[in-house]
Amino acid sequence: MKKRFIFSCCLLSFFLVTLAFSKNPEWNIYTYGKAISSILEDGNYMWVGTTGGLVKYDKNTDTPIFYNNSNSGLPNNDISSVAIDRNGH
Repeated sequence: MKKRFIFSCCLLSFFLVTLAFSKNPEWNIYTYGKAISSILEDGNYMWVGTTGGLVKYDKNTDTPIFYNNSNSGLPNNDISSVAIDRNGH
């Protein structure tokens, strides 16, 4: 019984290690900030407030649009919260 248990554990470990190394995860960077402070889902869009500005991410096209104080009307790049007002803006 002990030999079977050890063999099963070794086989399971080999399977898990093989599974872990067989995948190639790809990381996408959608912000220039060092930290994410808020996330808001709005239909097909995700709005992400960061220390580097605001990111509008289109879930359908997998496309981010970056907003910061140099390309928009943001007063600074540190976005602490994101909200939708009563008019849907």
